[in-house]
Amino acid sequence: MQARLSKPSQAKRSGKSTRQPARPFSGLLKCGCCGGGMAIHDRNGSAIRIRCSTAAESGSCSNTKMVRLDTIEAALFANLRGVLSNPSYIEAFVEAYNEERRRLSSSRQPDRKKLERQLKEAGKIFETRLGLFEKGILPREEGETLLISAKQDVAAVKDALEALDEQEQKLQFDPASPATYAASLNEVFVSRQASDGQPAPKARDAVRDLIAEIVVSPAEKTVCLLRLKDA
Repeated sequence: MQARLSKPSQAKRSGKSTRQPARPFSGLLKCGCCGGGMAIHDRNGSAIRIRCSTAAESGSCSNTKMVRLDTIEAALFANLRGVLSNPSYIEAFVEAYNEERRRLSSSRQPDRKKLERQLKEAGKIFETRLGLFEKGILPREEGETLLISAKQDVAAVKDALEALDEQEQKLQFDPASPATYAASLNEVFVSRQASDGQPAPKARDAVRDLIAEIVVSPAEKTVCLLRLKDA
């Protein structure tokens, strides 16, 4: 088997099914002839063979070759470990991530300035009403109502600014992320040696989130083309 990898780029998260994948690459394997999914054909003890589901179900695909799943998984894990553990990949990931962070931060800047102006204006209104109330110029009942309203306006703008701060903080790349990223990868590879051969869910998902699809093409030696998600 040969396995080829596309040029690495930033991975972005996408929606997930609530159903846990049975295997590390379940749902990602595609037939190189028709693009249909690859499904389990039979089992012989721990050996599992897969084939094109379209060929099996309707016969409309000519790819009738059956391939051992463990052979595919072994080749994919070997390539993933080599590529994703490469410092250049992590460096490219950080660069792309920070570029997107700067773009989003810049697009939000006008909103921040607007909110800051609103907060300043709301604060002035509150202080003005408070002064009038304390001097007895505003009737007690009316003054209390106006003060509560002004105070609520100030709180609402502050909440909006805090929410914006939280969003921007989430965009900040955590310096520990590369280490966590590498640890998750290692957990996946090490867990393959466990009795059940299955990685921990979090580690498995960390790797699955990087993969767009895996194309399995029939040949004298099966060829797998693994495509990582684009930024």
